Amino acid sequence: MKRRTEDTISNKKRRLGTGMKGARYPLSFLFSNMIQRQSPLCLNNSTQGIVIAAPPLPTTSSIYSLTGDIYTISNNSSQHYGPSLAPTPTIKKTPVQVIENYHKQHSITLLQWNQKGTTLASVDETGKIALWNLENSVENWSLTYEVDLRQPIAAILWLNADREYVANRNGNECVFTREKVVGPRNPFGYLAFVAVTVHGEISVHYQRNGSIFSTFSTTLPKSGHRDISRGSTGCYGMSLAGLGDWQRLSHASMELDKNGNLYLATYYSECHPKTVYLYNVSIKFPGKHDGGAIYCHSIPELRFITAPEPSLQSIADPETTVNHILLSNSPTGIVLNVCFGESKDSNTRYSGYYGKWTIQETTQQIPCNYFDGDSFGDDTITRKRTELKYVSGFALADRFITSISSTRAGQLGVGLSDGSIHMEFQDRSDFGLLKRSTDGETTVLSPSFWQVTGAHSFDNGSCDPVLGITFSPCETHLIHLLSSGRIGSARITQDVPTEDDGIVLTLEQSIELSLLNQIDNLDLISELIRIGQLKTHKDVPDIVINKTLTAYECFFYQDDVNTLQATPASDTIKQHTTNDWDLARSRPAYGLAIGTYRYIPEKRIEFKNLIKAIQLPIILECFMGSCTSDLDDILDVLDSTTDSSKKALSFAPGNHQ
Repeated sequence: MKRRTEDTISNKKRRLGTGMKGARYPLSFLFSNMIQRQSPLCLNNSTQGIVIAAPPLPTTSSIYSLTGDIYTISNNSSQHYGPSLAPTPTIKKTPVQVIENYHKQHSITLLQWNQKGTTLASVDETGKIALWNLENSVENWSLTYEVDLRQPIAAILWLNADREYVANRNGNECVFTREKVVGPRNPFGYLAFVAVTVHGEISVHYQRNGSIFSTFSTTLPKSGHRDISRGSTGCYGMSLAGLGDWQRLSHASMELDKNGNLYLATYYSECHPKTVYLYNVSIKFPGKHDGGAIYCHSIPELRFITAPEPSLQSIADPETTVNHILLSNSPTGIVLNVCFGESKDSNTRYSGYYGKWTIQETTQQIPCNYFDGDSFGDDTITRKRTELKYVSGFALADRFITSISSTRAGQLGVGLSDGSIHMEFQDRSDFGLLKRSTDGETTVLSPSFWQVTGAHSFDNGSCDPVLGITFSPCETHLIHLLSSGRIGSARITQDVPTEDDGIVLTLEQSIELSLLNQIDNLDLISELIRIGQLKTHKDVPDIVINKTLTAYECFFYQDDVNTLQATPASDTIKQHTTNDWDLARSRPAYGLAIGTYRYIPEKRIEFKNLIKAIQLPIILECFMGSCTSDLDDILDVLDSTTDSSKKALSFAPGNHQ
């Protein structure tokens, strides 16, 4: 028994360590793998600030979660907080053994949190999908649903189920409104997702009650299927039946636009000429008398026969291959991002290319001649059509793109084969804290991108490519996964706010928005503290916290609970009793203040008082639960402001349980 315990501890230490030191695949293997199948999505961050990662092969197969103040640590705490205030590292790396045991030795290809950050979807290379519900801690998971599609999964997308608050800005004024649920919604339960397999089968899985799920599916056009039932035999069975040479999806991406329309982009690596197929997918959930249905409307495909600009001339070459496609949102609509790679000098040198296209609806006027029986006439027919318009692109020398990800507003994070990471600038009209100017920034990709981190390498000097990119809950930091299994984070916000850029006001509004949507705001607190350490902004944390708490309190005492004025008037708060502002409502606001005041020397007293204030309702509840006297006597003693009350209270200490 003792030996078994020691083995368990040894395995846990191995799993929590750095893994196989120096274990790596050559760059040629990584390049060929990316052009044959979609790059694994093995790094994902939830809205609750829990990072899930599955390091790539050939490192030891494992799945673990990262929690703690990873944003403060990444900001060089001793520099930003000062030596005496530098926080102790609180990063916790926890193996998720239940998911490891479920998928066994199979490689994880997708890890995706749902909208609320309470359920994680894990997908492996064999086509198994499992939904894991996060209980009261990252060490407690429960299996909610599992299905084996017997085909590798090319893409997966959660369907929204929550109404979120969004910011509507007009100058310095900002109103938060609660929008309707975007996209198709499961009418029977909370969870629902769409999955696309490599053989072109698209299916919807939706929760009916607890662990009871239902599903319906269809086949994509141009997928090569002659018999939909063949897909159930699995890839190995299809190969035995002589069907292995069918068209097989190598890359796929799904995204919902701001109006709730679901778009799907697919690519076949063996298709010539290189073509990306686009679909507008409509989902109809089953009713009382009919079953569910999925309609896939084809959008004009994108063929790479000619280059959109001279710098991208090589993408028309048959030897240049597609290694990433990604659909993302933007203020103008859905954007199609395509990354290309080219091998040179017997797989020793590589070049990369990137292009961006927008999906736009245009109106076409078609002349029509007709004869009404007496005379000929002319008329015009108006027809709406969808087309792709090229926006921008760039070429890379001696490098190619190994990872690409997008923020909710559409800014791209790009990881390269040399281990460097680059971020797209945010437009000044967009709401957010990302960098907005090129002043002093290294723009090696194009004028619209800046370098977040430099190149990474192994101990022997070989490049350590970026294989995963995700963002913090409020998108102030970028988290990345390298091929060596190392994970890092970097701040991607504006360095020094000025009076006219509105960064401080945006930070205040972002914090208010995180409280309303119940999103983890630890990254915003880190940014607030960082700005407060600047000489010209020492009073910013105190001002922002006070304004945020006032606005958050207004949210509970206004007529329209679906709207929050970010800059409330003094008479907005209604008359209310002390019991209205209870601990359940004040907990997020208290957490924000405590998390901020912890690092401000001038706020040490407030920090201690806030901690005690949270404890007071709990102490009062224990006091009331253990007291056996009449309620009137208890209230008389509690309401007495002097020692004149002579009433004695009796207690039963065991009753507080």
